[in-house]
Parts: sequence; C-alpha cells; structure tokens
Amino acid sequence: MAAIFRIVSPYTTNLIPLVVFLLSIPVIAFLSASAGYLVWKSIAVGWEIDVVLQYGDGVPPYAEFVLPDLVAGQPYDISLQLTVPASSSNLALGNFMTSLEITTPQKDDVLAFARKPAVVLPASYSLRRVLSPGLYTVDMDILLVSSFSLDGKSAIARVELGRRDQWKSIGSGEGRELTVFSAVLRGVVVHKGARGFISRFPLLTSFVAACTFLFLSFVVLAACLLPALELRFDSDPHFNDPPPQRPKRSRRHTSMATSSDPQSPRSPRPLHGRNRSGTDTIDSPGAVRTGTTGSAAGGPWEPTWQFIRIGSTSTYFRN
Repeated sequence: MAAIFRIVSPYTTNLIPLVVFLLSIPVIAFLSASAGYLVWKSIAVGWEIDVVLQYGDGVPPYAEFVLPDLVAGQPYDISLQLTVPASSSNLALGNFMTSLEITTPQKDDVLAFARKPAVVLPASYSLRRVLSPGLYTVDMDILLVSSFSLDGKSAIARVELGRRDQWKSIGSGEGRELTVFSAVLRGVVVHKGARGFISRFPLLTSFVAACTFLFLSFVVLAACLLPALELRFDSDPHFNDPPPQRPKRSRRHTSMATSSDPQSPRSPRPLHGRNRSGTDTIDSPGAVRTGTTGSAAGGPWEPTWQFIRIGSTSTYFRN
C-alpha cells in the first residue's frame, strides 16, 4: 500500500480535479434533465373540466366548481362545449342563455362575468342518418370569455343554462328546460408574445432550457477546477524554467592519409609552425612537435599557446 501511495502521490494534484469532473457529469446531467422537466411542467397549456349540471332546484340548470390551476398572467379563451340531444323539446325551446361567473375562492370578488345567448339547431341530414335513423346529438361550442387571465392560481366558476322564466308563461305553465347530454368548460391558451411562443412549442423550450442549464453548469465547474490546476502550476518553482542546455563537445579535426598524392584532400598535410626567432618550420607528418607561441622574452606577459602534433593530429593548449 505504501508503494502504491508513493507511486500515486505525485499525480494526486492532477487526479483530484479529474475525479471531481467525472463524478460531476452524471449529477449535472440529472439536474439538467430536471430543469427541462420543470420548465415543461410550468408552461401554460389548455385545460378542460367536466360540468355537472344541477336540475330541480327551481332555477335553470347550473353547476359550481373550482377551476384547475391556471398560470398567473396567461390569457385564456374560455368556452362551454355542450352535447345536447336533437329532441323536439330542445328544438322547441328556442333561444336560451348561457352564463359564466368567475369569482375568488372566498366569493368576495367577481373576476369575470359573461352571459351569451344560444339556440339548438336541428342536426344536418346525412347519408348515415338516413341509413340508421334514431336519436342524434348536436354539438355546441359557446365562447364565453376571451383573453381571461388571473393574478393568482385558483378561482371558482359558476355555469348556468336555460331561461330564468323557464317559459312558464306559455301553455299551462309547466315550463321548459334544456336537456343536456354532456357539458365541458374548456380553456384555450392565447399565444401572445414570448409567453405565447413558449406555450406553442413546449418541448423545444424544455430542450433549450435543459441544454442551457447543462452549459452553464459546465462553465461553473470549469471555473471551480481551473484555479486548482493553476495553484498546482504556481506551487512548482521550476515549472517555468527552460530546459537545460546540453554541453557542447569540442571536435577534433583528424585527417588520415589515404594516398601518397599531395594534392589529395585526404593526404596528410605538413605542420606549419613558427619558432621564437620568427621563422616558419615545417614538420613531417609523422613527427612529434611541441612548442609555444607568445611574446618575446622581457616583454609584457601574454597568454601562450602550446601545440602538440602526434602523427596527423594537431592539438593546441593554452598556458
């Protein structure tokens, strides 16, 4: 274990940032995916809720319920979709009123109120209706409120259908009510501005949010790890030193005799020298010559050079 520690210890300054980086990758990926999911969940989308009408209370059919959580500041178009039987009583009812009232949960403030007329029209004739006669239904879509938005998230809605006089003034006064097969209150997102673009493309927005979070996380991680690496480089006093220069070796010029031709470049050259009297001397290639060069006796001292010739090699020494 001690041997392993001695081997690994010089590399710990590099291994620790690498291990931290590798361990951070799955964490950052998970957080990025979570960020994209949260953005996708927070994007405004359309909603709908079933309306259960109440009959027999001495008033037109009504329903009171809590609206689903709405995105604050997001406008919605709210409409009531009815499916009514194409019966003779509904067709004979004529015009009736559809009202919507939205209040706060404490019912102390009215946020929106709408009242729209509607009428049940007979179903259009088609080949299917001719081949299979029977009771058919009519779908109705009644727009009640346009571009409605809330400051909060919760509200209470009240829907009312029919006529308040219930046609009691006609006939024997038994009154008439609208027969409804199903009713749904629907809210459609109004696409306006940047919020509308986000709500129109929720998946693309979530993907961009996840990628942005991933990029910023890696930037922060790099900003935290780079100082550790710089500290390691600064702690080494010899890190920025230039590499040592290799010592230069003196070369000795050696010429070997290969032919007896004096003009040949490889033939031995005679040794030229100068004696103390100033006359030149020429030694044969095989002679051994020692001598000095310098100033004359009695003059100022100057460095002298001594040369030795052994065979075809000449070497100079400085005294």
